[in-house]
Amino acid sequence: MKALFFLVIIPFYVIFAQVGGSVTLPRKAWSSKTELYVHWYFGTDEQPLILRTPHIPLKKGSQKYWQDRLSFSSDLSLFISPVLDNDFGLFRCQQHEYLTIKETKYQLYRVIVPTMVSLLVGDALSLTCEVEPNPVHPSVKWLRPRGSNYFTKSSKNKHTINVSSISNNHSGDWICTVEHKNQMFNATTSVKIIDLSPSPPDPIYTAVNSSPPSMPCSLSSDISWPVLNGSGLQGGSWSFTPLNSSSLRPLLTLNLSSPAWRDSNGEKGFLQEKVLKERDLAVKSSQVSVKNRGTYTCSLQFKGGRTLSRKVQLEVLEVRSSNSSTSEGSTVNLTCTLGQPLPPGLEVNWIPPKTASRLFLKIHPDSLSLPSVTVQDSGEWKCELRKKKTVLTSAVMALTIEKAPVDAWLFVAVGGAAFIFVLVPVLILIIIHRRRQNVKKRQRKARFCCCKNPQAKGFYKT
Repeated sequence: MKALFFLVIIPFYVIFAQVGGSVTLPRKAWSSKTELYVHWYFGTDEQPLILRTPHIPLKKGSQKYWQDRLSFSSDLSLFISPVLDNDFGLFRCQQHEYLTIKETKYQLYRVIVPTMVSLLVGDALSLTCEVEPNPVHPSVKWLRPRGSNYFTKSSKNKHTINVSSISNNHSGDWICTVEHKNQMFNATTSVKIIDLSPSPPDPIYTAVNSSPPSMPCSLSSDISWPVLNGSGLQGGSWSFTPLNSSSLRPLLTLNLSSPAWRDSNGEKGFLQEKVLKERDLAVKSSQVSVKNRGTYTCSLQFKGGRTLSRKVQLEVLEVRSSNSSTSEGSTVNLTCTLGQPLPPGLEVNWIPPKTASRLFLKIHPDSLSLPSVTVQDSGEWKCELRKKKTVLTSAVMALTIEKAPVDAWLFVAVGGAAFIFVLVPVLILIIIHRRRQNVKKRQRKARFCCCKNPQAKGFYKT
């Protein structure tokens, strides 16, 4: 004699799912007894996909198609992940208690949205959420990543939004919400906006002979190079416009086959070559000198003449000296300059060597005058560029002050004066001495007879 089973059929439930996503078919609890048997079936198959018995907590069917994608939740609801194309259809849940079987049916309907959308900033966006025809006619609307929602235009089972010009605010996950009674399903699509991150609000400040700075440039969102190439990318470049000039000089070009920045036209010494990874397009300067002052432009070119570009301003601080090496007593002028007048809000702070013990004259906000310098003024004179209390960069000038050299003609003049000063008294003494000797000689001469008829001594005839 065969056992008699009583089958209780409950009307089916409508469930929505998206290919690649996951879905839970909620079991409607019938009995809390541990002797309950739960079997899940697909379509009219008699072999269960997955089952639970009082003695076997979990047992899966032998169908390879469903392997590793089915599991039970804590309340024995059926969980499917990921959902594949052929999963849409009728599912049955049978709950056995003694001689009674309760069967619940679930109809799984497909919701179709674009897998991913990548567009250039400023392009038009159109997203359609298509719901497989079903008997319940759910409420469908689009939710944008941030901000207010757009009007959803519906036509039969297709629900579309249109954005005339997209910006970075439209980048992210867009959600198509399908709602029926107390059930809600969200189908998600990702919108990638191809754009460059904003340029730095302020220039990059550095100083002569400082560490080479990095020139920032990056994509505003995580977009792979295959997606970029598929969006019509044709090339890219880094170019340079010197300070107080309008000429544009190409420095680096983009290699598309193996993403990298390479030297353009043999221009070396400004920017370093670089292999590109992910969204980072930044490069580094090779060295820092006053020749690097100017505007650097990062750009990407796309089909249709579309170009995305960002500019980076590089300011190089330098200390100039009228005499970097001079002698004591000279006047030295120091100037701290960017090659152009200081922008509003910036100021210069001078730091003298520790050995400089005297005050110096500030003749201009960025200039110093050092009159009558001494050896103590030798050393590094540091100039700090500040914005309020923040030091942006600093430059140094090494000043060498030497002892004043002795003039040879001055030495001759001084020596000659000393010689004359000694010679004159000597000459005077010699003259006086000679005059005295002449006087004595005169006094020693013979005396002559003064008779009336003088005669010479001797014998005379009478």
